[in-house]
Order: sequence, then C-alpha cells, then structure tokens
Amino acid sequence: MSLAFPTINSAGNWIAVAIRSVPSSHALTVTDTRGNTYRRALQLNETVDGMAVAIYYAENIAGGSNTVTVSRPNAGETLRFPILEYSGVALTGSLDGATGAQGTSATPNSGNVAPTSSGGLVIGVVATANER
Repeated sequence: MSLAFPTINSAGNWIAVAIRSVPSSHALTVTDTRGNTYRRALQLNETVDGMAVAIYYAENIAGGSNTVTVSRPNAGETLRFPILEYSGVALTGSLDGATGAQGTSATPNSGNVAPTSSGGLVIGVVATANER
C-alpha cells in the first residue's frame, strides 16, 4: 500500500510512519520514492486481538515529491498508516527510546518514554480491536 505526501518533503526533515496491520505475524517493510532509509522504532505484535502496531522513521530525509510504501507478505489484509513529516528533529541518532504494551482498558498506557534533549519529539500509536 502506498501513500503520497500532499506537498514536497523538505531536505533534512524527519518522517514517521505509524502502522496498524492485521494479522500481527507479518514482517513489515517501509520504503519511499526518495530512497530514504527507514528504521523500526517499535513493533508490537498483539496477542489480545491479533494485530500489530509499529512505528518506522527516516532521519535527514531527501527533499522532493515523495510516496511512502508499506509492504508485507500477504496483501489484501487490513493495513492502515499515516505518514508524518517533522522539522527540527536530530539528523542522526534521533531515537531515544521506545516502549509498547497491550491490554483491554479505556485508558491506554504504554509506559513512559521521554526525550533526552530539549525539543524532542514523542510519537504514540493507539490501536483498537475494531478493524474498521
């Protein structure tokens, strides 16, 4: 599945891809048309409802028009993801930590992660059992 940014990416910025996938057992691959390198910050394969949530990111990106593609072995199953671009994030070594948790609660909590320097960025993903 592919998703294009509505405007051109600015060189040196940072991209996040927050993924929700069913079933949870799939290996995910994230690429884009600018050739940026994506790293996995976190993938939580949930046993409660059989889905996976993941966050991938690319640092110090190439500028220009860009389309992000998320791939997995079995097409046709549920896959959703937003793409987000940020400026002012470290060009390298931007991941300070990652944590994840699953459960059945009206007040989700994955644990604490805090940036180690001023101006840090915190991204979270919450997924529900409803596939729609």
